Amino acid sequence: MRLRDARKKAGLTQEELAERAGLAQSVVSRAEKGLSVASDSLARLAEAVGLAVADLESDPEAVPARTAAHAHESSVIPVLRNRPGAEEALARAKADDPSIDDETWDVLLRAPGLFAFDVPLTPALLIDLAKVVRRHRPPKR
Repeated sequence: MRLRDARKKAGLTQEELAERAGLAQSVVSRAEKGLSVASDSLARLAEAVGLAVADLESDPEAVPARTAAHAHESSVIPVLRNRPGAEEALARAKADDPSIDDETWDVLLRAPGLFAFDVPLTPALLIDLAKVVRRHRPPKR
């Protein structure tokens, strides 16, 4: 695979490439296996090893072929509620800041694709996002 070859040619481990690109090591592993990786993450990896994103995308082993079924699946952006650990982080966030109302939490949890999946989901992050939702939510009538 092109990314793995470029990483090894540069004398980098997956961890070192991840650090250089500012990503988690699991993202490097997924990209090298040809699994789904966010386009911005793929661009950061390509830049870190001196490749163009097009080089990675043109490598049939680096990015799986998109069938009609895959195209449909990739167009569905998962909601925050479906992230692993979301319920636990939400429970802690609600306990840490009880001033945020349930309607705000519900809007936040239904929001699609707020950030990349390699961003750690913490109670503090959820509280900050809930405050943004609350600030920008239309006023109640």
